[in-house]
Amino acid sequence: VDGAPVLSCLVLGAACDGKAVKTVEGLAAGPKLHPLQDAFAEVGAAQCGYCTPAFLLAADALLDWIERKRGARFENRQVVFFAIILSLALITFWLMRTFTAL
Repeated sequence: VDGAPVLSCLVLGAACDGKAVKTVEGLAAGPKLHPLQDAFAEVGAAQCGYCTPAFLLAADALLDWIERKRGARFENRQVVFFAIILSLALITFWLMRTFTAL
């Protein structure tokens, strides 16, 4: 929302009125997939319908942030890989904590 990643499950649609909202469908340029979407498809990096779009949008936001800081787009799979690994680690930690508490 307005260029910043948000937790879509915690943001009401009405709160986005008048704001720029990027979705995973908005990454593609017409019928041509975004390079991140191509890379995910190439290596079979599909997760559930929530995780895959979140990973793609978070990776895109990370690359946009790096571009703003460096002044040039930084296409590096290793940077995106580590960002996704961190996301998976946080999700795994949250799930383990939740199910341990049950």
